[in-house]
Amino acid sequence: MCDLDGTTAESCFYSGCTAPGTCTLPTQPTITIVNNVCPSTIGTISATGCGSGTTLEWATNAAGPWSTVIPTYTTSPLTVYARCRDNITNCVSPSASSTTAQYHTGI
Repeated sequence: MCDLDGTTAESCFYSGCTAPGTCTLPTQPTITIVNNVCPSTIGTISATGCGSGTTLEWATNAAGPWSTVIPTYTTSPLTVYARCRDNITNCVSPSASSTTAQYHTGI
């Protein structure tokens, strides 16, 4: 017989089968971009919304690679992606994305 505790799959004692576990997805983060406004404001990228027990991850490509390091605001438009990863189950939220504005020189 298989035993499923709701978060992990446990092997069967006699038949060798496994039952899939369940995964509760963390909340999708919200990305905030403050665009560069010359000459006084330097652009920034941040996100909120990952709850306790999760880690905020970043990427500059929808497929990754994912990192805990926030991408650096650049002088060219940049699309950034953020997601929340559950620290225990490794389940991930849907990804959020946002794009920075073109850098203006103020000339």
